[in-house]
Amino acid sequence: MNADLFANSLSVIDQNWKVILAILAFVIWGMALVFTVLKKLTDQYFTDMELITLAMGGWPVPALLFSVVILLFRAFVPNPIFVIIAAMLLLVPAGFAFHAVWKDVSFKSIFILLLFFVFVFIRIGFVANITLPSYFDSAEHFRIINYFLKIQSPSKFMWPTTSYYHVGYHVIVAAFVSITRANIGQAMLLFGQIVLAAIPFPLYFLVHRAVNSRVAAFLAVMLAAFGWFMPPRS
Repeated sequence: MNADLFANSLSVIDQNWKVILAILAFVIWGMALVFTVLKKLTDQYFTDMELITLAMGGWPVPALLFSVVILLFRAFVPNPIFVIIAAMLLLVPAGFAFHAVWKDVSFKSIFILLLFFVFVFIRIGFVANITLPSYFDSAEHFRIINYFLKIQSPSKFMWPTTSYYHVGYHVIVAAFVSITRANIGQAMLLFGQIVLAAIPFPLYFLVHRAVNSRVAAFLAVMLAAFGWFMPPRS
């Protein structure tokens, strides 16, 4: 990592640390729920490191379900009640997950989270001094997220685009913004980097299953993180 990128990452953290922590908490919440389900379903067939890395690719599933419910409630529930509902939907499942399996998790698996945080630190340096992701369709992404935020009645809902167009991403970001009151552009930038930091980890599961080598599995993760082209400004 060059000095400029290191300094940029520190600058982004200094300016956006609350939003970054909130996004990380949201991602880890989804990962914890997926990990719990996988561990209960697979029992002793897979190692904790395999399941955690797989869960890092599956966190959007509970996050999307949560986000859909949150946006529906937001349309017709007063704000104080909305905050209570959101807190319950986050804390209750997390409590059950922690009670169910996390006391049995190997501490070696914490290394995966630490590596994830390193990837996040590197990636957020790419969005220093940027207002919106540097893509031709950033304005369209902004419009769709804003559309979900402005829905006042489910009965008046219309599909905001002529195709799928990453609507799951828009719903998740819209729900996040509705809870945290973050700026949409800020959430788009930081969410993109954190998602890109998580994407390489499921390769650990695939490679470790195939060759039964941690070294090869971690090499695959590192190649996916730094060797493959994944646009930093997503």
